[in-house]
Amino acid sequence: MEQENKKKAIRTLWIMFGIVIILIIAIYGVLFDSLSETEMIKLSYLWIGPLFFSIIGLIAAYNGAKKPMLIGLIGLFLAPVLLFLFFGIFWSML
Repeated sequence: MEQENKKKAIRTLWIMFGIVIILIIAIYGVLFDSLSETEMIKLSYLWIGPLFFSIIGLIAAYNGAKKPMLIGLIGLFLAPVLLFLFFGIFWSML
């Protein structure tokens, strides 16, 4: 049963990863000319959390973690904080 749950988690994480990639392509590929740089930066808060969730969850799942979705949630909440620190502190220093 545990192997079945792991397969479901991996499938869910890959689906999430695919959705995020489509969103990134839509924002930076298709809508690039119609959005300002500020708007694109603001939109990055929409995809960075789910991207970290899926990547960290997949790494955890393939390394044998029992609850990869829970570990992925750490990335989901950590990513916006790191992004805020990057844009709030380091970006202004450039």
